[in-house]
This record gives sequence, structure tokens and C-alpha cells, in this order.
Amino acid sequence: MQYGVECLVVDDAHDLSMPHLIFLKELTDQLKLVYPPYVLGLCLVTAGRGAAIPLKDVFDQPETMWLQFRHRLDRVHPYCRVVNHTEAEVRDILLALEQIYRPSFPELNLRQWTGSIYTWLIHPLLDPQKSGRVLMDHLMKLVTTALEWSYVEAQKDVSPKHLEAAAEQLTLRRDVIHIVDARGLIEEDKGPVKGKTAEAKEANPK
Repeated sequence: MQYGVECLVVDDAHDLSMPHLIFLKELTDQLKLVYPPYVLGLCLVTAGRGAAIPLKDVFDQPETMWLQFRHRLDRVHPYCRVVNHTEAEVRDILLALEQIYRPSFPELNLRQWTGSIYTWLIHPLLDPQKSGRVLMDHLMKLVTTALEWSYVEAQKDVSPKHLEAAAEQLTLRRDVIHIVDARGLIEEDKGPVKGKTAEAKEANPK
């Protein structure tokens, strides 16, 4: 704490165990007891669905420990919900990804596909509530998959056909089951059976 830490941000906080939560409470408590007191901010980021607030049932318990924890929550906004992304925000994210992947794709221009990517990712299968918002997980899967396929072909920019194919994988083909058959692969590697050609056909029975 001597290095100016002002806030601890814990991602995936819904996975924290009870001992983890107790440790975080004790840590913030002990820092407030030192002289001069050190107030450390704490932000717990969780994944949620619907109107339920993860961890709220823990903080609402009647024990003194959780009563104290609840009293220390932000007075105005104790619980906040981060909504998914608008089309304008998708464009900003694509701009950031261009900068990140520029060393591998010197001519990368993801922003020009903002409209198409946004439309693909608000498909009813990906946005069943029709919110018109894009989930970050879907956006990253689409872009990185298309980039991986383009990189294999030594492209300097993302290939439009790969973007469309990646979008199809997320929507129309999301439930397609890929069969992995080691025996079939071994037989393919062996090639045609000796003494027969690939075009050989079974004789018609007389």
C-alpha cells in the first residue's frame, strides 16, 4: 500500500469463496485502523444475468460482519450494472483492437466493418432480449477468429470472408457438433488400399 494503491478491483468476484470475502473485509478494516488511516477502495466485478445481483444475498445476511460490510458500500450507487455495447462503442473497441493487432496486420482496418459486425452480433440467437447491445465476449470471438484465419493466409488486413464465416459460426452454426474420429483420420492418412484405385466401384450384381 506504500505505492499509492487507491482501489482494488476484483474481476470474476462471483467465484470468491467466503474466506476470500472475509479477507477482503479484514484488509480494508485494518488499513482504516492505521495512523493516518488509509481508505482503500474495493470494487467487486461479477457476471450476472437478469435482475439478480451476485453476492447481494451474502451482504444481506444478518451477521454483524456483513452488516458492517453493507454499511461501507457506496452511499449513492452500491450496486451498478454495466450494460453491453452500442454500435458506437463497438467502433471504439475495434479501433483499440486495430492498435493491438497492428504488428501482425500492418493494414488492419476493423472499423470499416463496424456496421456489419454490429448487425451480426445482435442476431436473435446472440441477443434474444432484442436489446440492440453487443456482448464483449461475442465481439472478441468473432474478431479474433477472423484474424486467426487471416493470419494463416498471411493477410495484411482481416479478410471479409473470414469475418462473415466467423459470424456464421457464432449464429447459424453455433450448435453444430464437430465429430472428431481418430480412426477415420488414420484411415485417411493410409490412402487408398493397395491394389485398388480411388475410383473403383463395386460391380453390379447379376
